[in-house]
Amino acid sequence: SQNMIQPGKKAEVVNIKSPRIVLEKVWDDNDNAGNTRPESGEITFTLTYKIDAITNLKGQTGPTVKTGEKEIILKATAADPQRPWRSEPIVIPLTAYDIECRESSVPEKYVVATPEEGADAVIAGDAVVTEETIQNGETTEAIKVYTITNKIKGQKVQILKIAELKDEYGQDVYLDGAVFQVYDKNPDTEKDAKLLYTWSSKPGKDQQKGVIFEEELEIGTYWLKETVSPEDYRILDNLVKIEVEIDEVTVEGNGITIDKTNPEISIIKIADKLNAQQVLILKKASEIGEDGKAVYLENAV
Repeated sequence: SQNMIQPGKKAEVVNIKSPRIVLEKVWDDNDNAGNTRPESGEITFTLTYKIDAITNLKGQTGPTVKTGEKEIILKATAADPQRPWRSEPIVIPLTAYDIECRESSVPEKYVVATPEEGADAVIAGDAVVTEETIQNGETTEAIKVYTITNKIKGQKVQILKIAELKDEYGQDVYLDGAVFQVYDKNPDTEKDAKLLYTWSSKPGKDQQKGVIFEEELEIGTYWLKETVSPEDYRILDNLVKIEVEIDEVTVEGNGITIDKTNPEISIIKIADKLNAQQVLILKKASEIGEDGKAVYLENAV
């Protein structure tokens, strides 16, 4: 008879000779908005486990730990439109333990989302383990579901803080000490804008100054608002908008440039203006006065 998955229920195992598990793939990719899921409809998992076997050698017996391994190819089917990337129940040895599931070949443009440890979370390799039941004829079987999540890859981005004016050699001047708040929406116009991060410019991995960010940035829209400027520089008077898409990074805002010459990483530079300085200019005579002090002259043009 056909197995019927009943999520969210628990039951005792009834009339089952060997335990069975289900593998499930979940996609974090905005409902395949970029059409990035594999066209073949196949994902390969490696399932490993340990079993205790009893050996008989020269009349002696004792436990021996053996490692078992299964390669599972998961195919997307239309059988269950709500959960198409889901295997049929897989039989494993009755004495199996330390079961782990890992993705053998992650689809292009995706990474395995690291399972988050939590009070109720059970982690097994790349998978989060939950329990469900299936109805098999008149018997009810408790099964464990191993779920692996793939999320769309972000883009490698380096964000740098620089001075508006270059140095005497025509090179950028990198500035430490700037602080940016990073939002998911424009914080000046959207009341529900969420603060995602607080970034500051400081020496990076290679000790280059002025590094605000140099990692992979997930797909999405980011709004940067400078809240503290480097010493002797003005706070940027406009927001920086960064759009991270599957194959492209774009920026908006005055004083913002992006360098895409390196296909591996987009380099974004945010420039601050030097503070205006109050300057007093005096016209002085070449000779000193009778009192030995400088003589300042008026009406010079």
